[in-house]
Amino acid sequence: MRSRWARIFGRPQVSRLSPSGRRDIVYSLSTMLKKLLTLVVLFSVAAFARAGIVDFFNGVTVGKQLPEHKFSFVGEAPETKGKVVLLDFWATWCEPCRKSIPKLGEFQKKFESKGLVVIGLSQEPMENILPYLEKLPMQYFPAVDLEPKIHKALGINGLPYAILVDRSGKIIWRGQPEALTEKVLEAALASPGD
Repeated sequence: MRSRWARIFGRPQVSRLSPSGRRDIVYSLSTMLKKLLTLVVLFSVAAFARAGIVDFFNGVTVGKQLPEHKFSFVGEAPETKGKVVLLDFWATWCEPCRKSIPKLGEFQKKFESKGLVVIGLSQEPMENILPYLEKLPMQYFPAVDLEPKIHKALGINGLPYAILVDRSGKIIWRGQPEALTEKVLEAALASPGD
């Protein structure tokens, strides 16, 4: 029966007896380093996946202007001119999207008077999102991008995803909604925009 280390690091290069009479397995240094490097890379990828793999798949660039867009809102459309806009890209099938909805609702409630508008933007048809919103209402402005013009223009391929746009329409933050902090919002709201 092979030991656990033999399964991880491969076949031994040399086998010898230790002073205690046990058989020790010695692996070639290059084989061990390759396996160790592989493990380090796998752990790094896992950490990267948690922190920002969605950024890797999406094409949003901080510093660029938000492209022209037109949304179909569920209910009344908010006034966005001269406001800081937080666009949350979500879908009804996306479990992490569901978890970020209450947090984004709190942001809307807390910072609305300072000029924040949170928009939940989906590519799904209205008949899909309306029943979903009855079960889990958004305390901000849900909308549909059916063309999907803004999704294509920004290269949105992974969800959930959020972008923060300053008062002049420039993208100033992008990432997972869970990573957005009140400090980032306060800084954006304090800035007049370019």
